[in-house]
Amino acid sequence: MEYYSELAGMMGDCALTLNLLKTEEEEITNHLNKVGNELFLNNLLYQWYVSLFVQSATHDVFLAVWDAMFVEGNIVIFRAAIGVLSLMKEQILALDTMED
Repeated sequence: MEYYSELAGMMGDCALTLNLLKTEEEEITNHLNKVGNELFLNNLLYQWYVSLFVQSATHDVFLAVWDAMFVEGNIVIFRAAIGVLSLMKEQILALDTMED
C-alpha cells in the first residue's frame, strides 16, 4: 500500500503525533479532548505534514525543519509538530471552541 493511498500513512502519522503529544504535553491533549478540538488538530497536522510546514511556517523555519529532516530522518517532522504545539500551549489552552 502506498503512503498516500486512502491516506492511511497520514492518518498513522497524525495518530502517532497525538500519542506523542499526550506523552509530552498531556495538558494540551486533555484540553483539546475536553473542548472537542481533536479533529481541528488532525486537520492542522495534515496541513503541516502534507506541505512539510511550507504553508504554515516562515521560510527560515521550514528550511531548518527540512535540513534537520534530511540529516536525522522523518522523526524531525514529529518533533517540529510537538515543538510548535508546545510553543502555542497558552493559546491552545485558551481555546473554547474551534471558532476561536
